[in-house]
Amino acid sequence: MSVSDIDLRLVAVAAMVWAATWSACQGKWWSVAVAGATVIVGLLAWRGAGLLLPTWRGRRVAVFGSRSFRFSMLAAVIAGGAALLITTMLVQFRINNVITLLAEERAVVDVVLDVSSDPVTYPPRGALPARTLLQAELRTVVARGSQFRTKQPIILVINGSEVLVAGQRVQLTARAMPVELGDGVAAQLRQMGAITVLSEPGLLTGAVNKLRAGLRDSMAWSSSEQAGLVPALVVGDVSQLPSTLVAAFRATGLSHLTAVSGTNLTLLLAFVLLLARYAGARGWWLRGIALSCVVGFVALCRGEPSVLRAAAMGVVALSAIGVARDTKRGIRQLAVAVTALLLIDPWLSHSWGFALSVSATGGIVWWAGRWQDALATWCPLWLAEAVAVPLAAQLATQPLVTALNGQVSLVGILANLAAGSFVGPVTVIGLAATLVSPVLHWLAKMLGWVAGWCVQPIIYVANVGAGLPGAVWQVGATALVIVVMTLLSVTMARMVPWVLSRATASLTAVALLVGVVCVRLPTPGWPGDWAMVFCDVGQGDATVLRGADGEVVLVDGGPEPDALHNCLDELGVKALSLVVLTHQHSDHLAGLAGLGERYRVGTLLLRAGLSESQVNDTARFVGATNVSLAQAQQRILIGEITWVTLASGAPFAIRVSGDGEDPQENNAGTIAVAYVQGLSVLLSGDAEPEAQEALLAAVGVPDVVVLKVPHHGSANQSATFLNAAHAEVAIASVGADNGYGHPAARTVETLVSSGAQVWRTDENGSIAVGIVDSTIKVIPLKRSP
Repeated sequence: MSVSDIDLRLVAVAAMVWAATWSACQGKWWSVAVAGATVIVGLLAWRGAGLLLPTWRGRRVAVFGSRSFRFSMLAAVIAGGAALLITTMLVQFRINNVITLLAEERAVVDVVLDVSSDPVTYPPRGALPARTLLQAELRTVVARGSQFRTKQPIILVINGSEVLVAGQRVQLTARAMPVELGDGVAAQLRQMGAITVLSEPGLLTGAVNKLRAGLRDSMAWSSSEQAGLVPALVVGDVSQLPSTLVAAFRATGLSHLTAVSGTNLTLLLAFVLLLARYAGARGWWLRGIALSCVVGFVALCRGEPSVLRAAAMGVVALSAIGVARDTKRGIRQLAVAVTALLLIDPWLSHSWGFALSVSATGGIVWWAGRWQDALATWCPLWLAEAVAVPLAAQLATQPLVTALNGQVSLVGILANLAAGSFVGPVTVIGLAATLVSPVLHWLAKMLGWVAGWCVQPIIYVANVGAGLPGAVWQVGATALVIVVMTLLSVTMARMVPWVLSRATASLTAVALLVGVVCVRLPTPGWPGDWAMVFCDVGQGDATVLRGADGEVVLVDGGPEPDALHNCLDELGVKALSLVVLTHQHSDHLAGLAGLGERYRVGTLLLRAGLSESQVNDTARFVGATNVSLAQAQQRILIGEITWVTLASGAPFAIRVSGDGEDPQENNAGTIAVAYVQGLSVLLSGDAEPEAQEALLAAVGVPDVVVLKVPHHGSANQSATFLNAAHAEVAIASVGADNGYGHPAARTVETLVSSGAQVWRTDENGSIAVGIVDSTIKVIPLKRSP
């Protein structure tokens, strides 16, 4: 089927609406100007086109034919202008809303809000306490003696793991914090006082809460991984999903299973409609059953924007792979769904999830049916569908995935193929357990146990796939890489039907792919000629220094070993002459577990002031035999690397921060400067303002080229300390969506005003720094799009 056989007029409309809403959500003055100009141009085009809309009736699309082209552009321009106007008004309303203005001032407010999502709890990280994030609808704001009524979505950050449920109306005192305009919420509220529950959920929300809780309870006989994954796969409840399993799913391209996606609804609809047809339902009865199924699914999954998006994409995908496959209709439905969703929620235009969902659905609609037919010429139909759908989705989304994280999941196709056939049974059985849980607890637990064993193969696939050396290929996210990846995806898509229609070619391709994922591939252009690398280990620190003679020093290990090992292996590190642990918090220590069993470790340098038992326990944990304690002003030579300890073990007084954190261990950590290959780097650990200012008063801070931003760029910083380093490059080692607000906006502003280029591992991945042709070169593993 060629492009000329498909009606692409609505695709042009959807593309223009997406571009318009994306532009307007920037919140810039030019959005209004562009909106007005677009409407004027649209009106002029309408007049010049001679009102073609009622008379256009061609059966085949010649997209660039005169009348068709004029019609398509006319409709797209008018739709885009309308979208710009609507979105601009919504954005201006949000910008000038009371909570947004108060957030800019970081004001303390008393609020009443309605909880609208399940809470997500982040466990403690070293001295950072547990925190819980949830979405809510703001109702009332009291600030500076005045009360305001409003209705704006916000993110609520709760200290600890206090349990709230969707539908509750609560009151509390919080600090309002600003967010990016494209985030889709008006502000972030950080709890400062006790939470008072004013009212419990209503009838409908309470029923949904009971059903979701019933599904969690039905997994009582299952393992923790099974009990966490089944609710996530069935209704998008990730509250019990282990972090290790989340990482494995991310590496194998299975993350879409841990959130509500169109796949869930597609499988559910296919099963329900099959039963309905078997029972004799036809025509409007069949449509009514499908509509009821969609409405019930959306309600059970909270009806959030992501759920609405998933429902829309699922219905569209079903038209392409279901019993009534229709590619032409699928393209039109996809364009209509995109346009409607963007007009309902313009903030989706900035959502990577939305872009990935649309591209995956587009790939399934455009390619999956034909690829399934090609494969079915020599293999069973169920296997052909199981291969064609994930393959189409993977190729369609790969350029976006590369732009987002600089990766190609080579094991993703194999993992989705292996896991795909188990998703349907888990979804159906898990949903059955959910529905019977309020009345038949024993039956729900039996169904939950069965669903748990149905999901176990998916867990095996994720864990085994994530452990393969070549599971993920880091390619970076430069513009050139993204263009190349797009061209490769399109080229491969044209070759796929030929390959799939031949058994020998298909099996050869699978064998080659299996062989590739068993070998670690280098990342093109990274790390280059590096002197230091700041590893992306999530919410923690791990810095690698390399001398010109090949000697390597590791400073801290991050929160978990796998991320550290991936970074060291990517760098080709086999031995570590010196391992420095700046302080004893888990986000620096935990990743060093068993390090000596995997790499040759020379000396382990710990902070001053540790007891003998602490030293021995840490040495056993790391697997090091030679241990030393840091001392202020000590100088250590490791080949051509010079390490100078500025401070370590300083006995600063305990202070509890506004976030409920005790920074004593942070302030006792080692602060040092290292000189390597003509560069200098200030490694400040998690030092708080007390330690920073005491160091300034005692010995000062040397000018350096690179600054490892203290404490992941938290708001608790001494601006004098940051400015005193005169760094040209500042690196903030932080985890994506870390929940702590790291790096803080004001810390970044201070660094930028001091003349430093600020890089961050959550956006740029691991970051290499070196000197190339006498010029400082920063090479990120991925670039923030």
